[in-house]
Amino acid sequence: MAGEAGAAGGMLITKAYCDKFTNPRDILWAHSQRDHNNRRNYTNLFYMKPNGNIIKVFGENAFDEVDKLFITSHGTCAGVGDVGGMENAAFAQSIRNAQGGHARLNEILTVSCQAASRTAGGLGPSFLKSLADNVRTNAATTISGWPDNVVMVGGNGLLVNSIYTDQFDVAQPQDLANLIFAASSISKRWDNEIVRMELLPQRIYTNSFRAQCENMLETFEVDGPSALTANQRERMFEEFNSVVRTKFLPADPYRNPIRSFAYLAGLTRSTADNKVTCGPGVGVNCP
Repeated sequence: MAGEAGAAGGMLITKAYCDKFTNPRDILWAHSQRDHNNRRNYTNLFYMKPNGNIIKVFGENAFDEVDKLFITSHGTCAGVGDVGGMENAAFAQSIRNAQGGHARLNEILTVSCQAASRTAGGLGPSFLKSLADNVRTNAATTISGWPDNVVMVGGNGLLVNSIYTDQFDVAQPQDLANLIFAASSISKRWDNEIVRMELLPQRIYTNSFRAQCENMLETFEVDGPSALTANQRERMFEEFNSVVRTKFLPADPYRNPIRSFAYLAGLTRSTADNKVTCGPGVGVNCP
C-alpha cells in the first residue's frame, strides 16, 4: 500500500533525459543491477516534470513506497547549482513532496555531474547536501555522488558490469582513436538516426531517437482530460526503451561496436574513484 517505505528501488529522470544518449543508457544500466539475492535493485521508473511534480512511468510501486533511488539527469550541480534545469534545493524538495508524510529513503545514488561539489565558488551546499537537507531519510540513509563530471567505464562488453567514475582514461593507449570514433558515432545516431516506433497502439511514428524521446516526455507532461493513463505511459516507454535496447545493446557488442553502449564503456577505465558517500548511515555530513 502507498506509504509503506522499503518496498523497492526507483529510477528518476527529468526533461534532460533526451538530451544525450547517456541518460537512456543509465536507465538500462540501473535496471540491470541486482542485489546479493539476485533481485533487481531498481524496478520502478519515475519522471519529474519541469514543474517538479513526479509521475510514475512504469513499475509496481508508488513513489512513496520506494526506499532506494537512482537519479540520472544532466547537471552542473556545482557551477550553476542546478540539475535537470531545476535549482538543486528545489529538485530535492520536489522529491520530498512526492514522498508524502511518512516515506523514507534508505539510499540515494545520483550520477548527475558535480553532485558532490559545493556551489557558489565553493561556499554553497552541494547537490548531495541539498538532498540531505530536504529529502525524507532515516538513521541508515546514505547519499552518494561524484564531485566532477561522471562517466561510465569498464564492463568488458557487458553494461551490467560497467561502473561510474569521475576520473578515467582509455583502457589501452591504442583505444583512444577508437573511443573518439565510437563515441561520436553513438552520439550522432542518437541525435539523427531515423527509427520507427509504435508509441501508441497501431500508431507508428518515424523520427530520430532524440525526437521520439522528446515527444514522449512532452506527452507525459500533459494534464487534465488529455493526459495519458498510467498504462499508456508504461506501454509507450516500454516500446521506446525496447527499441533503444535493441539498437544500442546488441547481443554481441563486438560485432558492431559503434552501436553499443557497452562496447563504448569498455574502451575506458577508472583511474581514481572520487565518489562521495555521506549521510546519517555513514556518519558523514554531505559537503
